[in-house]
Amino acid sequence: MLDLGSLDVNNADYEHDLDFPVLKYTEMTGALLKESVSLCTAACKKFPSSNERAAKYIKRAMDRKHGSSWHVVVGGAFGLEVTHELRNILYVFCCAKLAVCLWKCS
Repeated sequence: MLDLGSLDVNNADYEHDLDFPVLKYTEMTGALLKESVSLCTAACKKFPSSNERAAKYIKRAMDRKHGSSWHVVVGGAFGLEVTHELRNILYVFCCAKLAVCLWKCS
């Protein structure tokens, strides 16, 4: 039997393999989905040590382009339940460690 405790596995060795977005949940479609995922990924790469700055970056960009009332949570461990407009929610894992939830609620 394999003893997993004896394996010397460093998570940093595998983080580069997870350098792509993984959709957890979305109701977005088409161009909005593609743009939102790209924006979330870019924000997480631009602000790897500041979840708050990444969230503000995403919110401001979405508010400018798609009207106000966008909300964003960026973090490594969180849970939430939100009310959102139809077809305006995205929950995506970016850059191996961070999750982003983006939704519109007016």
